[in-house]
Amino acid sequence: MRLRLLHNSNTVIWKKQRSVLQRKTFLVLQHLVQRAPKAVSRQELILKVWQGNHWTGEKGLNHAIWTIRSVLGDNPKDPRLIETIPRYGYRWLHKSSNIFRWGVYAAALTLSLVALYGAVHQQTSELPRGLNAYLANNQVFVDLAGGCRRIIKTTNLIQLGQPILSEDGYSVAVPAMDTEGCRLLTLDLHSGEKTRFDQCPIT
Repeated sequence: MRLRLLHNSNTVIWKKQRSVLQRKTFLVLQHLVQRAPKAVSRQELILKVWQGNHWTGEKGLNHAIWTIRSVLGDNPKDPRLIETIPRYGYRWLHKSSNIFRWGVYAAALTLSLVALYGAVHQQTSELPRGLNAYLANNQVFVDLAGGCRRIIKTTNLIQLGQPILSEDGYSVAVPAMDTEGCRLLTLDLHSGEKTRFDQCPIT
């Protein structure tokens, strides 16, 4: 079972359930996951998330830990995810976790597409005018210059990255995030043939 954290949207995906946390609660969970398997002191969490304000941080941290345990279904008496270290802080126990920062991830994906497709326009200013992709009703709409539109039917997508056009103008790639991780959707603009990679071509 893998925990996924979507940094830009404060979203937690656990056991195929998607939950949006308050920002500070999300940051507490993210910091615990990043520091695992080391224990993190309450003082450090309050410093990182509440900028050292113990007046609001003490109660805020208690509430954040309670919320995280409730959302993830973790029992503090028999913890599988968050261990309380008496008089110190907390430790994240689960080993399989991913944190996605979409801006950085999409940038790395763009670079990887150079190797996959050859020369690719990497700057949005170089993209043809009117090229856009958006998500609606479990479909990816790719709008092209001149009012042309292509549709890719899909499921469980959460967020799309910047569409990338090949140098020859024959195909477009759209990086996308779903409940299982990063996916790459490609479309041949002339034939309409659609391809979906189960994983993005980066590690």
